[in-house]
Amino acid sequence: MLLVINNSKPANSAHLSYITHLRKALRFHKIPFQETTKIDPKIDQMKFSGIILSGSPMKITGPLFLSDYAYIMHYLMVFSDLPVFGICFGYQFLAYIHGLEVENQGKYHCESSDVYLSETHPLFQAFSKSKLHSLQFCFSDLVITTPAICKKYHIQEIGWFHHNNRKTACALDFGNRKYGTLFHPEYFDHSYSVLLHFYRSCCI
Repeated sequence: MLLVINNSKPANSAHLSYITHLRKALRFHKIPFQETTKIDPKIDQMKFSGIILSGSPMKITGPLFLSDYAYIMHYLMVFSDLPVFGICFGYQFLAYIHGLEVENQGKYHCESSDVYLSETHPLFQAFSKSKLHSLQFCFSDLVITTPAICKKYHIQEIGWFHHNNRKTACALDFGNRKYGTLFHPEYFDHSYSVLLHFYRSCCI
C-alpha cells in the first residue's frame, strides 16, 4: 500500500493539485493507498511500501513556513527507508531538500508538452518509446540542474522537455529510491503507467 500525502492546500485547491486525478489513476491500476493531509499518529503505525507527494498550489519560492510542510517532513522521516515519488510540487520539494535551486518563473505554465525519458531507468524502461506525447504540466517554480550540480549532489536526470526553447530536466532520480517528475502522470490515462511502474519497480 502507498501513502499519498495530499498537498491540496487550501482545501478548495484540489483542481490545482490534481489530487482527484491521482486517486483515479491509482484506482485504475488497483494500487492500494492511504491518503493524508496532516500528521496522524495512526498512520505512523501503518505499513506502507512507498510514498507519493502530490502536487500543490503551494510554491517553494513563495512564503512557506515550517508549519506549512511539517507534515511532509514528518512522514519522510518516519518512513525514511521507503521509496518516494514526488509530483510537481512534490518534485520541487524533494529537489529543495536535496540542495537544488528552485527558481520562480514569474508566471504559471499550465500546458501539455512532450517528454523524453531515460529508457534504462526503472520508472520508464517498460515504455516502448523514449518519448511520451502530451504530458500535463502546471508549474511556476522550476528546478535548476546542470551536470556539475547533479554530480555534486549525486542526482540523475531521467526526463526532459523543451521549455523556453531549451532542453530542461523534468524528472530526477535523487538517489536512495527518491524520484520526482515536474509533469503530472496522473492527468492523462496514457501516462498512468508511470505511477504503476513506481509501485511495481520501486516499491514491491
